[in-house]
Amino acid sequence: MNKFTSADYIKAVKEAIEAAKKSSEYDYILLNPSPAKLRDICMAIYTDKASSSDKKIFEHFFKLRLESDITNQFLSFNVDKLRPVRNFIIGESGRPSFTVVELLAIIADYDRRPLRSFLGGEKECDDYREKELEDNSIENTEVVSRTNSRTTLPEKKKRNWIVITVITIVIFVGGLVTNRLITDKPGCMFWDESHYKAIDCKSQVLGFASFRKIVPVQEHLFRHFKKIEVNPETIFFQNNKPIVWYGKNLKGEYEYFTYSGEHPETGKYLRPITNYHINKYVNRD
Repeated sequence: MNKFTSADYIKAVKEAIEAAKKSSEYDYILLNPSPAKLRDICMAIYTDKASSSDKKIFEHFFKLRLESDITNQFLSFNVDKLRPVRNFIIGESGRPSFTVVELLAIIADYDRRPLRSFLGGEKECDDYREKELEDNSIENTEVVSRTNSRTTLPEKKKRNWIVITVITIVIFVGGLVTNRLITDKPGCMFWDESHYKAIDCKSQVLGFASFRKIVPVQEHLFRHFKKIEVNPETIFFQNNKPIVWYGKNLKGEYEYFTYSGEHPETGKYLRPITNYHINKYVNRD
């Protein structure tokens, strides 16, 4: 009969984290973690080697929308929400939430994750989930209560806000229409060795697509996405944020780009540059 509990799982994950500090791909980060660095670890694992069950944990915690750019969602995530993860790693946490524990298990690459697998059953796991939902419900109720107490604005002020909102929407939509009418943007683009080039979408019909993948123009990629050569003198960070992304091409060679997104050849998500990668692959002789 299985006698393991969720408390045992938390203890086991804690031990796995301590082991990962001594010998793992991310040991140098786990020894001195910050929310931003933990975000980068999660992004790297998600885009590179996460299992389907691991991805569900990431998607739940980071509120990922699969139809949008994953890398941008990670980079725009409020890293303060990763403080409970950091606190657990440095030993300043009490009983963490279910999702935080699972996130830590993934970071530590604990082989008996998730909790349901560790327990070999469902009851304790479900009890843990219900307790977390209760805590979240209480917290959400308090937030709603505080919000309602602040929304007793005079009716006249509410009407003013409505008028301002309507005017703003009209101006915004008008700007979009005007921009579409006065600009001549290419309808499609294709990857040409190191950057995207504009092309007539009709080329797909004329046979050009037989050796070039033609896609609708994405303005941010068309303007900013370029492949670059890097060396130890390359500037990889700006304001402590990565400005270079990397991924392997079809030959298994690392290539570097100036914007996040998918590798033009493989379709796999690029990873933001890290000091670990720079020291291991860029700075070597």
